[in-house]
Amino acid sequence: MLGTDERRQIENLTKTVADLEKKVDMLMRHLNLSAPSGDRSSFEYEISDLIRRGDKIEAIKRYREQTGMGLKEAKDAVEAMERNM
Repeated sequence: MLGTDERRQIENLTKTVADLEKKVDMLMRHLNLSAPSGDRSSFEYEISDLIRRGDKIEAIKRYREQTGMGLKEAKDAVEAMERNM
């Protein structure tokens, strides 16, 4: 059973998440980017899988298709993912 403090924390976190989602949406619109279609984790999984198979060019291509980013930005993002694997 949740106490008053826990409920208040959940309400505050819920509001914070909603505020952050609005800011991200605004930034995406401002940068003229679209969110990847489908589940974000499946998108990341797909890109990671392509990187693991050594198909970095296809990973960059898919990243561009899903995000609307330019070639350099997508390449940088894919290489950052590769470094963090």
